[in-house]
Amino acid sequence: MRWLATLVIVVALAGISGMRVFVRNRCRSQCINNLRRLSSAARDYCMAKRVSVHQDIRVLEIAEYLYKPSDVLACPLSGKPYRSFSCARGPVCPSSMEHTAAFQTITCVERMGRLWEACRRKCREEGVPTHEPMQPAQLVNDRLRPNLCPAG
Repeated sequence: MRWLATLVIVVALAGISGMRVFVRNRCRSQCINNLRRLSSAARDYCMAKRVSVHQDIRVLEIAEYLYKPSDVLACPLSGKPYRSFSCARGPVCPSSMEHTAAFQTITCVERMGRLWEACRRKCREEGVPTHEPMQPAQLVNDRLRPNLCPAG
């Protein structure tokens, strides 16, 4: 009977720690999505208001460019509000640098993918062999910018 009580306690503790991991991972995903939404809204705001990409923007200023802005104003992990940021730097999580690093990595990979597609398209259109070197500035158009990653 004693082993049964021990087993119940062990299972309960494992369930609690598993739930903590689940909640932390869910908060991480939500925060990264919030950072993506903030970044996108900030780009829209800068284009609409003709604001420099290096000027700091308060999150409340871009609220009109967000769908359900109340869901995006704070990190779900701690409830701390997101701080002002510029489009050039991108938003930063006030709770976890790991959230910010994950967001920057995802953003960089997406931008590199767009650059790669633009390179392949340009090579096809101009009949250039794909092994020829090409500078990113040669591929820039209205939708693709030369700064590939917000981190560097």
